[in-house]
Amino acid sequence: MSSGSCANNSPPNCAIVKVWNVPTPFFEANRAAMTARSELIPYIYTAWRFAFETGVSLLRPMYYEFPQFDLAYAGAPDGTYAQYFFGADMIVAPVVVPASNTNMMAQTTIWVPPGTWYELATGVLLTGASDGSSTLTKSWDLTEVPILVRGGAILPTIPVRAGHVIATAQQQYSSLVFTVYPGATSGSVSIYEDDGKSMAYLQNSNAYAWLSASYTRQNISGSLVQLQFSTKLQGSFPQLPAQRTYQLRLVSIAPPTTVTVNGKSYPFSRYGASSTWHYDGHTLSAVIDIPAMSSTTQLSVTVTYPQVSDAVFSGIRGGIQHATLAKSNLDASGATPGSSTTAGGYLSMAATAGELFSMFAGTNQTSFMSLLNGYRTLFQGAVQELAALQPYPAGALLQLWDQDRLDSCLCGSSACMQTNNYYQQLRIEGYQPAPTDAGAVPLYDFWSDSAQDNWVTTQSTPPSGYSAAIFQNGYVLSTKQPNVRESLLLPC
Repeated sequence: MSSGSCANNSPPNCAIVKVWNVPTPFFEANRAAMTARSELIPYIYTAWRFAFETGVSLLRPMYYEFPQFDLAYAGAPDGTYAQYFFGADMIVAPVVVPASNTNMMAQTTIWVPPGTWYELATGVLLTGASDGSSTLTKSWDLTEVPILVRGGAILPTIPVRAGHVIATAQQQYSSLVFTVYPGATSGSVSIYEDDGKSMAYLQNSNAYAWLSASYTRQNISGSLVQLQFSTKLQGSFPQLPAQRTYQLRLVSIAPPTTVTVNGKSYPFSRYGASSTWHYDGHTLSAVIDIPAMSSTTQLSVTVTYPQVSDAVFSGIRGGIQHATLAKSNLDASGATPGSSTTAGGYLSMAATAGELFSMFAGTNQTSFMSLLNGYRTLFQGAVQELAALQPYPAGALLQLWDQDRLDSCLCGSSACMQTNNYYQQLRIEGYQPAPTDAGAVPLYDFWSDSAQDNWVTTQSTPPSGYSAAIFQNGYVLSTKQPNVRESLLLPC
């Protein structure tokens, strides 16, 4: 993707990056971000209608809403406080700094404005001080985009399958998803709809419609909360779907005791089905699946659930996500604690807790609450397991493998590991001498774009078709030394 004089140009004059033609971890992150944006079409399209009426854009500087605070103006070209409002209820703070060479995570600082905010990546509920002084400094994984959702907001989305995002904005909403976030006792949202193609909305009011949704929640006893959610449609246009399905997602609540939709009781379903509710344990959300009904029919949902403090849920979503990522990385090399011995296993339990939450929600509320209240202790056990893992010894020559390219690579330096971080770590092939040892010579790494291949050698001149890499790859012995076993170097 390039612009200006680089548009449609070819290397080496310009750097043109195709979001799908990158190593797998980056491709997956790109795809997830683009899919998430397509899911937000109802939210985005409504924001553009608001922009048409008011002149206030979808992307808004922080000082539009908080002009009285200095940190609202703190954004700078070097990436400091790089954040903006994305519509009325979301703050996006894209990571615009390089990742660390040691843990592959990028640290940023975000201003947290006054009020309550739900950190989307981890489920942490944040409270911004009334004097505007609150900030959040943390490290982010490649899979995470820092987003704060206003506490109590309802975000409208549509279901999107990966790979089916073309012309999404022109399609009518045959299905709508409403996600209610914690942090408030009431909230509302309006969704603007029209034919998605023409300028008919400029001529008459029969060319568009507004769908409003709102909720309230209140204690009905010392231990139960009742949430009431409803929708109402105003206006119409010829292309408005006659029917549509709905899904209501209630984030950070305990499993419901009762769910009724337009007077009909909905039972629990482990994996979800029409006219049932299930629990998404990975996001700690009750999910209600409502079958197709007339688009003009008012929707009324009542959910009763045990009262549990928002603080108990805060951050557990991120704990499950991070434990899953850590387990995935260690599974590739067979190093996950507890995978081959009877000792340990906290990391595996922390990573699979989402599935247990999903199951216990409808079968054993006591076990659900026990896991919920004990998850932080479980997670700390996983952290201690990881801290106890021994790193690869200094000077090791580590064999890597990339299944996409069917390519192996031998790394003897942290710079090599950093550059090839998307390769799977296999095993230690041997150990390299110190640079000061007799007969020690450097290893050189070369790369071929055409062959998509690494080549490691002691020769400083690149083979035909290869160019030098940007790092030094360690040392080997140039000749066989007494009492030193000879090792073989395999080209990458």
